[in-house]
Amino acid sequence: MLYDYSKKFPHSNLKLNCIVNDRVIIVVTATYCVPYITKTDAHSCKLQFQPYEFVDQSCETYDFEIITVEGGRVLAHKGFLSMVSPVLNSMYTHNTKEAQTGVVTIKDFDHAIVNTAVDLLYGRLFEPKTVQDVISMLRFAEKYIIKAVITRLTGWLVENIIVDNLPLITQYAWKHSSEKLKIICARFYRKLTKVCYIDPDIVADMAKLSLV
Repeated sequence: MLYDYSKKFPHSNLKLNCIVNDRVIIVVTATYCVPYITKTDAHSCKLQFQPYEFVDQSCETYDFEIITVEGGRVLAHKGFLSMVSPVLNSMYTHNTKEAQTGVVTIKDFDHAIVNTAVDLLYGRLFEPKTVQDVISMLRFAEKYIIKAVITRLTGWLVENIIVDNLPLITQYAWKHSSEKLKIICARFYRKLTKVCYIDPDIVADMAKLSLV
């Protein structure tokens, strides 16, 4: 509230001791109540869930079992894995031993790789410690044609090429015919000022690539 200073202020309204050294001291006490505001704008609510958050962790919900080379077991769901891998989908939907028993044996990847790969598909965090960890996941994704994983991890390799891991990445790129990685590796190799051993056949092939 604003005070109208044009109005006269009667001397009788002044309290005792309010005039000090010919100056009037005015003390104002104000009480302010913070209004309660309820936000109802739905656009401010952003949520994201990962598949594993919806999965009941009890064994009864799993209908597919992967046996690894060491004899380890990895549990999963046929329906979910069928959506992410056409190879696994074909395995489940045809008259195969895997479809009948609900069990598949994977011999060309160790238990740690299989378990990490399944966790990755369910949305759990993948924290690679080496480039080899990423390449192992890529090999698994290549075999079972899991395109989203291939795209994401290939991009990771592209962004993390250094001199020390170039031989490993080029070996993977040429073995798995990754044209994108081949071009990136060739560009990186041509700019090298440090000696780096690459398979001579790969070096010769890199020289033939058009890097435009």
